[in-house]
Amino acid sequence: MFSKVILEKACGRKKRVAVVRGVEHVAPEEQFRALQEEMEQTVEKGSVVFYEGVSSAPHIPVPTKNGRRLEIFFGQMIIKGYKAMAAKKGLVVQNNTLRFTELHAVKADMTLQEFVNFLDKEGVRCSRLLCWMFELAFKLEGAPRWVSFFDKMSGELLGRAVGRYIKRSCAVIFKQAEPILYGRRNEIIFAQVKELGGKNDLYLVYGNKHIPGIVKLFEEDGWGVVNIKDSPLSVFS
Repeated sequence: MFSKVILEKACGRKKRVAVVRGVEHVAPEEQFRALQEEMEQTVEKGSVVFYEGVSSAPHIPVPTKNGRRLEIFFGQMIIKGYKAMAAKKGLVVQNNTLRFTELHAVKADMTLQEFVNFLDKEGVRCSRLLCWMFELAFKLEGAPRWVSFFDKMSGELLGRAVGRYIKRSCAVIFKQAEPILYGRRNEIIFAQVKELGGKNDLYLVYGNKHIPGIVKLFEEDGWGVVNIKDSPLSVFS
């Protein structure tokens, strides 16, 4: 559980403070229960909670075919990918478990369409085959139990082949996407948090890989930063 001493020390300073908590998107439910309590403590102290979430904004155009393929790919990853990963490991998904709305928390992030447009401009490519196979993988995952033995075996073989292709392709795409994912996106998050946070102290819940960049941006802007990555919630970091 979050240390009350750290919280009181952070919120009691004259300088505005950003408390930064790195988390995993998929983790045991008890970890998120502890995080919920932690957020409730910060709200009681007068801080504003911010969290990540790349959501769809259909009004933002995605003009190229490659951009639309990136939109399909990352949309599937966000909507279905984390859920499938959690189900396989007996874990839960962060945004489906944490009750941000009860705390009047604020989502600060870029939209899916902004994200894929940045990727497209940077030359990150996504093939039609990858989009098709990614969708197929989710369909195979939910195949009905009454399929024949032959269909089941062929489906499993195809599923493994699809899985290998997807894993390798994802590794390439995510490597290319890192400057946007953890660079430009952090800058957008930081700008929104500053604009929407008012004069309050802040508490940010973001993925572990975002934390170094976010901390650096706050420190360069003269904030007091409390990075609580070493507390017990980070055992899965």
